[in-house]
Amino acid sequence: MGEKRNGFMQKLNRVVPAWGWAPVVICLVFHLFTFYATRLINAGFTHHEVEVGLDAVIPLWTPAILFYISAYAQWAVCLFTFARAERETCWALFGADLIAKVFCLILFLAYPTFTVRPEITGNGIFDQLTRLIYSMDSPDNLFPSLHVEASWLCFRGMLKLKTVSRRANVFNGVLTVLICLSILFVKQHLFLDLIGGVLVVELGLLLEKPLRISRMYARLEQLVLRRAGV
Repeated sequence: MGEKRNGFMQKLNRVVPAWGWAPVVICLVFHLFTFYATRLINAGFTHHEVEVGLDAVIPLWTPAILFYISAYAQWAVCLFTFARAERETCWALFGADLIAKVFCLILFLAYPTFTVRPEITGNGIFDQLTRLIYSMDSPDNLFPSLHVEASWLCFRGMLKLKTVSRRANVFNGVLTVLICLSILFVKQHLFLDLIGGVLVVELGLLLEKPLRISRMYARLEQLVLRRAGV
C-alpha cells in the first residue's frame, strides 16, 4: 500500500513539484472564497458605484467577450507554470497572489460595489456569450477586479521566470492588456476596478518578502512530504 502511495505521489510530483501543491490549492480555494463567500456576507450591506466619466464614454462592444473568456486559459497556463518554477520563485508569486486577494476580500467587505449593466438586445454569438457571462456573474464585488488581478499577476509573474521566452512574454503582455480592456467593453466592470486590480497585485509583489509568506509554504511542503511518506 505504501509503495502504491509513493508511486502515485511521484507521478503527481512530476506534474507539479511537492513545493507547488500547497500554493496551488490555497490559491484556488481562497479565490473561490473571495469571489463567492463575500457575496453571502455583504448581501445586506450598502453597495456603492465607482463610475467615472470614462466609463460613460466606453461603449458596449460584445466581441470583447472573447478576450474576457480567454483569461481563464491564461490563468490555467500561467499558474501551472508558476507551480513548476523554482521553489522560492513559486512561493513568492503565489504569496503575492494571496496578499492581493486578501486586499480584495477586505475591500469587498468594507466597501462593496456594484454597477448597472446595459441590456443586450442582439442575438449574435458575442451577444449570447456576454449574456451567458452576465447570468453567471452578478455585477457586484467589482472593486478591485479579480479578473484583472489574476491576469495582471500572470503577466508580472511570467516576467520573473527565466525559462519564459521574450516572445512568450510579449504575447502574454498583449493578451493581458486586451483582457483588462475587455472588462470595460463588456461592461462587467468599471475603470477604477481595473486600476484596483493592478494595484493589489503590485502591493502583493511588494509585501510578499517582508511578510515572509514563503515560510508558511515551506511548512506546508514539509507536511505534504510527510503525508507522502517521503
